[in-house]
Amino acid sequence: MKKKYLVSKLASFSPSKRLRTSIYKRSGYKIGKNVKISRTARIMAMSFEIGNNSRIADGVFIGPLERIKIGEFTEISQNVMIDGDSSIEIGDNCFIGKNYHINVRDTVTIEDNVALGGSYGQIWTHSTWPEEIEGHQLNKIAPVHIGKNVWIGTKSIIHPGVEIGHDSIIGSNSLVTRTIPEGVLAFGNPAEPIKKVDELKKKLSDWEKEDIVLSLVKRFVDAYGGEYQKTENRIILKRGSETAIVSMKKMEPDEKARLDKKTAFFDIERKRCSSKNIKLERDFRRLANYYSARFKSE
Repeated sequence: MKKKYLVSKLASFSPSKRLRTSIYKRSGYKIGKNVKISRTARIMAMSFEIGNNSRIADGVFIGPLERIKIGEFTEISQNVMIDGDSSIEIGDNCFIGKNYHINVRDTVTIEDNVALGGSYGQIWTHSTWPEEIEGHQLNKIAPVHIGKNVWIGTKSIIHPGVEIGHDSIIGSNSLVTRTIPEGVLAFGNPAEPIKKVDELKKKLSDWEKEDIVLSLVKRFVDAYGGEYQKTENRIILKRGSETAIVSMKKMEPDEKARLDKKTAFFDIERKRCSSKNIKLERDFRRLANYYSARFKSE
């Protein structure tokens, strides 16, 4: 682990992203394409893997862990601390807000499309301090598991042994001391399920979904440039020599196979997208992650 610390320190002295990435790769770390690891980030682990287009911001400290695995298009914000001696796995399209503290004394699993929102939240896998030899029963070391599509509000604290089911929402300033089932809104101290998430959702018609996607494309063009053309069930987005087809309906395999290397696709019905790794594709997916839809690469 001392060697990994030296690698991290050496990388921090490297002025260019390319050189930092090269140093990490030569140490045995698996770094995907277009990954951005800030110069002031510190990463120490026996095994480290990060997927394409993910970002680790200034002041992040991760280590000294046994294993770290981070998916694609995941962002870890400024001054996040992830410490301990076990393993953490973070899925695709995840977001960890500023100044979060994740303790990894035991395993932490965060599945796809999870947002640890706001700032100053905490996840704990241990509550050890009173002496066991004196008979104290408060000691606990246990894993934490957060399912897909979960949103956790700012300043919430997750206790050891907690599981949060898919599609649930945890309100801000909540203290989560026990397992939360899937598909519920929960908040409070301690956090309790209040209602089902489906009760908070509106059933959208096809044209309403299309309007949302069109609004996203317009926002993209305003922010990133380019132009778009709307056809039946599709929006064709162009910027320079690159094209993205945003389809409201499922795209068939033979149709996707005919696309050239500078034409990406986003299948809204199946929440799938291409992995051409062109800049237009990366930029649009990142914007979509923040606002309207999260995709899985094919």
